[in-house]
Amino acid sequence: MIVSKNKRQPARLLRLYGNVDIRRVDGKEIILSKIIPYFFLGMGGMLLSVIMAVFLFQVPLRGSLPALIFSSSLFMLAAAEGRRWKKSALIQGCCDRN
Repeated sequence: MIVSKNKRQPARLLRLYGNVDIRRVDGKEIILSKIIPYFFLGMGGMLLSVIMAVFLFQVPLRGSLPALIFSSSLFMLAAAEGRRWKKSALIQGCCDRN
């Protein structure tokens, strides 16, 4: 067990089991680890949809592809944040439905 000598800042690494480090994580790391996979899966789905529309169904893509990707990424980030806020509100009990 690793113990920090500084009493204000505890040690990050708690125990070492074989090749696995067990350490404390803060809220930002948990939130990012939950948002990042949804973001990449959503962006991959959007790109697959655009590719299928253009090449499989011959739908012309008019407009800016970077603008489409930018607006889709903003939507994915907003959707992920809204989902996170809804879960935290339900956990705290401020939005309970009867």
